[in-house]
Amino acid sequence: MMSGNRPIYKLSRLNESIAKKIGEIDQSFWIKVEISNFSIRNGHVHLEIIEKDDKQIIAKQQANIWSQNYLVLKKRLGDDVFDEIIKRGSSVVIEINIQFHSIYGLSLNVIDIDENHSLGELERLRRLALQRLASAELIDKQKSLKLPLVFERIAIISSPKAAGYEDFMEQLRNNDFGYQFTIKLFDSEVQGSNATKSIIKQIHTIQTLDEKYDAICIIRGGGSKTDLLAFDNFDIGEAIALCTLPVITGIGHERDESIADIVANRKEKTPTAAAQFIITRNFNFEQNLMLSFDSISNNLKNRIQYEQKQIELAESRVLPKFDKYLYKHHHRIEKLDYEIRGTIKSKVDDEHSQLKQLNQSIKDTSKGQVRRENQRLSYQKDVLKRNFDNTISNQHMLLERSKIRYQDVNFLLKRKINNFEHLSDNISSLFKSNIKSALHQLDIIALKVDSNNPENIINKGYTMTLKEGKLLKKEDLKEGEKIQTIGKGFKIESLVNKID
Repeated sequence: MMSGNRPIYKLSRLNESIAKKIGEIDQSFWIKVEISNFSIRNGHVHLEIIEKDDKQIIAKQQANIWSQNYLVLKKRLGDDVFDEIIKRGSSVVIEINIQFHSIYGLSLNVIDIDENHSLGELERLRRLALQRLASAELIDKQKSLKLPLVFERIAIISSPKAAGYEDFMEQLRNNDFGYQFTIKLFDSEVQGSNATKSIIKQIHTIQTLDEKYDAICIIRGGGSKTDLLAFDNFDIGEAIALCTLPVITGIGHERDESIADIVANRKEKTPTAAAQFIITRNFNFEQNLMLSFDSISNNLKNRIQYEQKQIELAESRVLPKFDKYLYKHHHRIEKLDYEIRGTIKSKVDDEHSQLKQLNQSIKDTSKGQVRRENQRLSYQKDVLKRNFDNTISNQHMLLERSKIRYQDVNFLLKRKINNFEHLSDNISSLFKSNIKSALHQLDIIALKVDSNNPENIINKGYTMTLKEGKLLKKEDLKEGEKIQTIGKGFKIESLVNKID
């Protein structure tokens, strides 16, 4: 097609030409980029990759990891490594090829990922995290907390499915010394992209509980270094360092030391070793207590023996002097005994004579007293009888008056009952009328709802446009997406080509 002296081409032909030229590039490329954004849709990973120069973006492009290759990479790298590499802000080295579609334009397809570069980047980030913790004086903060002399209440952060959790519980429950522990599991992910947030959330939860614990144990069975990335970052290090309870880690890797291990109050190589440390600490306390008891017991026995010897020594010195004193004063004691016996006999005789006189006096006095008491009781009897008769008469009069008042109250009660029955009939009639009116309003509303039913509207000849089963809104519409149009007796699926 010509316009004057200039050839004019169709867009489709231009795109075909571009696609042909790009198709001639029969090779892939390794590039180093930063991931500024990513999303996963329909099993595909869509990346926005950039290159920076002095913190300024100098290049930007879209890239895709199609679903089949996505599954291959996740299986080769492992979920944890893949999730740690493919995230916002990550620096990655990826192998890509270039494709051009006549409708969708240019796209970069990710074929492979150089995990060695990414793991090196992870190590760099780990060192930066340790530097930040050291600058904030958090590395040794946990170690300033004192562990209890005896462990009784233990909070465990782990997954009940974690490899080392059952080993930890088995050690504590079936220890050789019969120690009993109160243990509570705070369920958390220990692997994957959400594990760090899940662990930190449980650390905060434990500290806010009214139920206080002696320590927190973070437990996870063994694994490779990449399996333990959730324990090797600044956020979890900060949460453990600032925890008000001592934290013991038993993460199950013997060669590598995670940031969680470094900042914890106590680190153990395995969950089993963490449980054994708790049991050993209780055992050591018990042994020290027994040694102290034995020491006190021995000191007490030695003291008793010493005091017994002192008493025996005192006896050996005092008894001879006491015998000599008794012998010296024996005559004087016998004289005093004779004098005391004579004084006591004379005193007893005098007291016996006085008792006889007092007994006779009491007998003479009692006869007159009894006579006077009989007279007084007879008088009180007459007074009580008169008071009783008067009380009975007054109560009889009150009873008659109560009968009259009862008749009056009974009459008023019957009138109130009649008034209540009349009021009840009126309320019942009004309630029935209101129900009838409400039912009529419901019928009207039902007719309105039925008239707005989508199926009835479609049956009148209208159509309805949906996206993923939901009514379509303008702000949800994007080019290249599928939509559905439903009419009476038909359903159409469309691809959005242009939005005006």
